[in-house]
Amino acid sequence: MRNLLLALILAVPATVTFAPAPASAYAPAAYVGAHGLRGWIASSRPYFISVRANGRWIPVDLHRGTVIAPLGLTLERGMYVNVAGYWNGGNFVANRVMLAR
Repeated sequence: MRNLLLALILAVPATVTFAPAPASAYAPAAYVGAHGLRGWIASSRPYFISVRANGRWIPVDLHRGTVIAPLGLTLERGMYVNVAGYWNGGNFVANRVMLAR
């Protein structure tokens, strides 16, 4: 029995095939890399702001380590900000939020 099992294992070639992910799994080129937004804060809650930029409402996720300048500023509705970060799905993830006015 042991010899038969060993023969079956050795008879089947072990191959590993790597296939690229489907095209839909990749972000469009417009969303790859660092980006920036400039607009008015429409709403704010912990770790999230909504920014009105270019006539659209853009959801912006904040994370531990997001730099808010000037230091100690509490983000509130109506502030005009510059946001530096990247796109992740339909949300913009902020690495830095700076008060513009």
